[in-house]
Amino acid sequence: MGEGRLDSQSTDGKIIAALLARASRLRRFAVVGSVGDDLADMASEFDQVLVASDESARVEAGRAIALRLRASAARRGQLG
Repeated sequence: MGEGRLDSQSTDGKIIAALLARASRLRRFAVVGSVGDDLADMASEFDQVLVASDESARVEAGRAIALRLRASAARRGQLG
């Protein structure tokens, strides 16, 4: 999911709340421009929250997520 700023109000009446509910059985990552000090329980909704405020940081965040998912799949024997 992508969000400009992730904080305690991120789910209030926004599409992100619906996406989180629908993806409850999936691994969830957030790539955001910034994280609020009041993130609190919201962080537990994601496997990882990555802050990426420019294009190169977003590309690197995508790579980090891909590596994490590949490593997880390899541990489960899902990659050849």
